Amino acid sequence: MNIRALILCIALLLPITSQAVTAIFYQPQTADQSISMEKWRTVFSSIHKKGIDTVVVQWTQYGDFLSTEQEIEWLKEVLFQAKSAKLKIIMGLNADPDVFSKTQQAPAGLEIYFQKSLESNKRLISKWMTSPLMDGVIGWYIPLEIDDREWRDAERRSILKRYLDRQSEQIRSSSPKPIYISSFFTGNMTPDSYSQLLKDLKSGNALKIWVQDGSGTNKLTASERSLYLNTISNCKTRVVDGVVFEIFTQTKHDQVFAAESLSPASLASKLKQRAPCKEDSLFFELRYLINLQPK
Repeated sequence: MNIRALILCIALLLPITSQAVTAIFYQPQTADQSISMEKWRTVFSSIHKKGIDTVVVQWTQYGDFLSTEQEIEWLKEVLFQAKSAKLKIIMGLNADPDVFSKTQQAPAGLEIYFQKSLESNKRLISKWMTSPLMDGVIGWYIPLEIDDREWRDAERRSILKRYLDRQSEQIRSSSPKPIYISSFFTGNMTPDSYSQLLKDLKSGNALKIWVQDGSGTNKLTASERSLYLNTISNCKTRVVDGVVFEIFTQTKHDQVFAAESLSPASLASKLKQRAPCKEDSLFFELRYLINLQPK
């Protein structure tokens, strides 16, 4: 075994430690390709001045988008602008636009679906590992949002657990960096049951879980949300590794998501919030913070 291989093996066996991040999510969209790199430089410089140190790229492929070399090179250029602005990067994997309907399949179909996801992400990881951007990448993000409705059934939860264990192992075999996933609650489980769900999914793997605060979707009242957040964010019995603060107000609650930015005063107040226990503080999403419309 050569020295480089030995060092990698040792690194993969060591426990992963990381400092808490203050991050903004970014969802790459087709229309963003019309934004000039000069504006991207301004955008990333601006958010760095607001105290944000990390960009979470929610996905590096979304359906057919970001599947061509031209689109991939465009995203690399955008992320180079983020890196130049002294922002760290957490790299998302493949996201399926139809994920919420496809995860409702019967167990046999769900197993097949997750296997295809593993294969797709393996290709993506291999592609990005060769990029010069990787020295600015501090972690990986699995763009599968865990909710408190779909995974109440024990059999389905077991399938999800096996997938997350395999996905975590697959990522760590290539890159010994933290692995993140997010979750949200809408009152379909009790706070204690939801907490146990997250504990079970994290057990025995390298996953770190961020929970969405639900303030933008407003499906629960503030007091109801507090019951969940207090249960999973207790510093003595911590379940989650960070909080995603929603900096939008949802305007449609049907199958088509629609939302608008907060007022300047509300946004400024929201950006001052931090996760308890010195965990990660994240804000969703970039276009609700800064206007990304090309000039």
